[in-house]
Amino acid sequence: MFGHSLGGALAVQLAAAVPDEAGLIVENSFPSIPDVVRTFKWGWLPVAPLITQRLDAGARIAEVGTPVLVVHGSEDNLIRPELGRELFDRAREPKRFMLVEGGTHHSTNAVGQAQYRDVLAELFGLGAVR
Repeated sequence: MFGHSLGGALAVQLAAAVPDEAGLIVENSFPSIPDVVRTFKWGWLPVAPLITQRLDAGARIAEVGTPVLVVHGSEDNLIRPELGRELFDRAREPKRFMLVEGGTHHSTNAVGQAQYRDVLAELFGLGAVR
């Protein structure tokens, strides 16, 4: 399963709920919506109780029983890289965190293609992915 940003949180939910996933890749994602809101300019405002859709991937990622790859662009100004790292920290082994230097919220996949190939081969046992 693959999910980017908000789709990453949804992919975590799905991977945690099904017994037959082969692996999970989340790119530029986050542990929960309140975590993201706290990183914004006005994140100090007490709005967390007003958020009805929390998408708490951080609480569910430890339930994923297959390899997990968390990818984040170093220049992602929408979802900060430390949120991706926090999601990674909550996952269980086998797992990998891949920081794509220069990757933004929308360019991480393209900028990190070579890195993706290597990590996919290593973590998911895909051999040479080309």
